[in-house]
Formats: sequence, structure tokens, C-alpha cells
Amino acid sequence: YTLSGGQINLDGSSGYVSLPAGILSGVNEVAIETWVTFGSPVNTWADLFAFGNSELAGNGENYISMQPHTGGGTASLNFGQGDPGNSGERDAVINNTLDGQANMQIVAVYHPLAGYEAFYTNGVLAASISMFNILIDPVASVDPAFNNGSILSYTLGSDPINYIGCSLYSSDPTLNASIQEFRIYTNAITASQIAADYALGPNQLLGTSVNTSLSASASGGNVTIKWPTTSALVTLLSSPTLGASAVWTHVTAPLSVVGGNYQVTVPATGTLFFRLQ
Repeated sequence: YTLSGGQINLDGSSGYVSLPAGILSGVNEVAIETWVTFGSPVNTWADLFAFGNSELAGNGENYISMQPHTGGGTASLNFGQGDPGNSGERDAVINNTLDGQANMQIVAVYHPLAGYEAFYTNGVLAASISMFNILIDPVASVDPAFNNGSILSYTLGSDPINYIGCSLYSSDPTLNASIQEFRIYTNAITASQIAADYALGPNQLLGTSVNTSLSASASGGNVTIKWPTTSALVTLLSSPTLGASAVWTHVTAPLSVVGGNYQVTVPATGTLFFRLQ
């Protein structure tokens, strides 16, 4: 592999990134955000990331991973439990590969306490699947050592092996791709935060300020709502009334970034009040 232009370039044959052991040990939920340009074609079964363990026979066990090009012609976000892990994977699947995609935002969210894993591409939910909770999981529920953490924490355990661009299965190839950004959040970031992150672009951090205000301007039958990108509040809500009768709903219009502000444009029809969450 090489490092150049602010990114790591993996050629699919001679390198990958090995992260420190235990970086997800004890974590009950996680989001992994990347900006990546994939080769064309991507090596089949290569992993963008793989965190967990591998047994002596070379099979992955107890892991999370993401594959941009599976043998079935899909892209897959994986939660593998047991030995080997693929015997009981829970996979969120996109029905096409990601070959040749350039500067693509990929966010993987594992949120077992809320019962799901979710796969986002370029700010939009692409696939999701339910995850076992701690009570019905067929492995954890019969283990006297189960410690009441989430099933993610239970499954990853000490999390000894953590790769970017390499699989926990020894027969799988390494990844051919260029990765500009790779971030691990030890919480399940929301759909609105993922959309805001995509609007900001690579190598930008979500804001942390909770002291923010909205501004509005009307033009051509539309209203444009703006607020600073330094804000931690990124979910725009609207209601036709205020007070006890207010019904606040998520504004689903596209989010963009203009001049240091998030910006949403909606039709100027009726009466609407706006707030951030």
C-alpha cells in the first residue's frame, strides 16, 4: 500500500491496515464512517473493514465486517457470531456491488439495543436488518458468563484483530481501494447526523454546539432555512402549530452546505414553524 494525497491506497495484493487490538472491546453500539474510492472491479469477498477474531483454521469468528463485492454480486454489512462466523451471519445487503464508486461515503451502524444494523451510502439508508437483542440471542442467552452488555460487546469480546482492507478469513483477498477517511464512533449516530456528515464532505467533523439558531429567507415561492455547521443539532423539524397541539415531523428535503451553514429549502405553503433537534 501507499500513503499519498491524504489517503491510503490499497492495491489488493500487498497491504492493509492493522489497527490496535481491543479498540471495540466493551463497546455496546458503534458507527463506522468511511470515504472511499473502490477499484473496478473490487476483489470479490475483500473487506473494507473487519473487527473481531479469527481461529486457527483461518475462519473469522465473532466479528463485524463490510464487503463491497460479495460472491453473490452484492455489497454486504455483516455481523458474524460463532465459529465460523459466517454460519450465522446477520447481513444488511445492497443488491449490487460498489465497484468503481468514487469518493463514496459509507456508514455502518450497529445498534443492538435498538435492534438493528444499518448500511448507509452517500447519506442515505441503503439496507438494514434486525439484530438479536440480549434476551433472545441463541448464544448469549445460554451463557452463564454473559455480562448484560449489548450483544455487540458480548460477541466481539476482547476484539483482538482489527483490519482495514483485510478479511478475518485467510482465503479472502485484500481490498483494492483508496480510503480518504475512516472514523469510529462509539455510539450509533443517527440518520440525520449521517446526512449532515455527507453534506459536509470528507475530513470534516460534525459540530458540537447546542447553542444555535435558525434563519429563514423567502424567494420564488420557497423558504430556505439555515443554521451553522458548528451545530450539534442537525434534525430539522416542522409543525403547523405551536403549543400543546404541535405535531413535529422530520423535514425530509435535501440538506446542503453553503457558506458555513446547513441549508434546507421547502415550498412556502401554509403556516409552518421550524425547530432543530
